[in-house]
Amino acid sequence: MRIPWWAWAIAGVVLVGGLLSPFASSLPDGLESVIHRQQIPVAETQQPSPLPDYQAPGVRNERASVFIATAVGVIAVALLTLAIGRLLSRSRRRGDPETHEPVRPS
Repeated sequence: MRIPWWAWAIAGVVLVGGLLSPFASSLPDGLESVIHRQQIPVAETQQPSPLPDYQAPGVRNERASVFIATAVGVIAVALLTLAIGRLLSRSRRRGDPETHEPVRPS
């Protein structure tokens, strides 16, 4: 069985992202630091997250927890992107609904 190129790409991103993400800076990013310096009021309500603060719930080892959260995030985004791409390519193959002719690339 041949493994598709995109599966290798996802595996590579998961591996690199999962191994490097535990070493990311804990300092606030640019937007957070500007908000803090300028003392801009921010609503304290937060949206619920399945993996808050890039931590997998129930995993005691912090590096393993971050690796798992990173892997889940990368795989979720890749699958969503793949699904949207397939839907768009399927609708394009059906043709232009106004002319009832296939859409040809320019």
